[in-house]
Amino acid sequence: MATTPAPPTATTAPPAGSAEPPAVTTSRALPPGDAPPNHVDNRSWRVRKALRPEVRSAAVAVAEAVRPGLGALCDAGNFDQAATRAVFAGAGRPEVWLTGLNSPLGATPPAGVVFVLTLAGEQGTGCVLGHLHPGQDGGPGQLLVSVDGTTGEGSCYEPPSH
Repeated sequence: MATTPAPPTATTAPPAGSAEPPAVTTSRALPPGDAPPNHVDNRSWRVRKALRPEVRSAAVAVAEAVRPGLGALCDAGNFDQAATRAVFAGAGRPEVWLTGLNSPLGATPPAGVVFVLTLAGEQGTGCVLGHLHPGQDGGPGQLLVSVDGTTGEGSCYEPPSH
């Protein structure tokens, strides 16, 4: 019959001159507290899939094609969805999905645009993702354009969560 080995232990010496015995600690992790027991499984759908090189190249080409136009919108302070769609349409990708930035319940949404472009092909699906919005305290607008794979569920869009 096999037995489970005891967890590794370490002995911590008390401060010099103390009459207390040394403390013994273990390296065993504490229980997760308030985290659900299957937290990792419940969030695994958010892990993005790796892209094949040819799919990544195609997505990067689209990202590079739209970045200058989106940058010009940011510089001009234009955070309109129609203007953002026009940039993607000019790059031959009018099918981009657009939405506004998230805001707390009941609050007025801030200016800005979130974009998600799904590039489905025979070799796989690539995603061009990002957002543009005004800078903080009147600073320059901020632009993020990234390329990634789909979520574990096969979507480029990751819905907002709490």
